[in-house]
Amino acid sequence: MAVSLTGTRISVVALPWFVLATTGSATQTGLVAFCEMAPYVTVKAFTGPRVGRRPPRRAVV
Repeated sequence: MAVSLTGTRISVVALPWFVLATTGSATQTGLVAFCEMAPYVTVKAFTGPRVGRRPPRRAVV
C-alpha cells in the first residue's frame, strides 16, 4: 500500500511537470492536473456521506 500511495503522490507532481516541460503551456498543465485530480474529488464527494452512515469496509465494497 505504501508503494501504491508513493506512486500516486509522485504522479500528481510528475505528470503536470512533464506536460509543462514538453509543451511550455500553463493551460495544458492545468488541464492535466485537473483531469488527474477530478476522479479523486468526485469519489470522495460521493463516498464521504456513505462512510458516515455505514461502516467503512461496507462502503468501500
